[in-house]
Amino acid sequence: MSNSTHNMINQPRTLLAAHAITLTIFIALFFSAGATYAQDASGAGNAGANKTRASYAACVTKAAGVTPDMKQCMGTEYAYQDKRLNRAYKALMATLGKDQQATLRDEERTWITYRDSHCALDPNGGQAAELDAYDCSVEETAKQASALEDRLHIAH
Repeated sequence: MSNSTHNMINQPRTLLAAHAITLTIFIALFFSAGATYAQDASGAGNAGANKTRASYAACVTKAAGVTPDMKQCMGTEYAYQDKRLNRAYKALMATLGKDQQATLRDEERTWITYRDSHCALDPNGGQAAELDAYDCSVEETAKQASALEDRLHIAH
């Protein structure tokens, strides 16, 4: 076999190895970030103001880098955080006058646009980029839910 043929055959292996290394680094960083989560009395993990649940970090750790399992963890946490955000939004809306409600509605629309662009999936990024985009949506939704809950507490 010629050197050029040998190199062509090994290129996919080299590319695959590079992707595997990138995914491994992403997972290691992701797990190390999850290890910093603290748990409060309500069972919510607290990574700063985000309040993602400790069960989210535990689920991702248990997934051990298996992409479908990690996506399942992220989907479950996103659904929880989205419900949390919607509860806080509705409760806050109930405390506001018409003008303030319109302002909050506009703020939420702006935030959704921000989240969707900030957490957009890089179509050329592979599995690591996909996981990063999913996690970004979870984190941004948790952050916004916390911000609305804080505003609700101030309103009372």
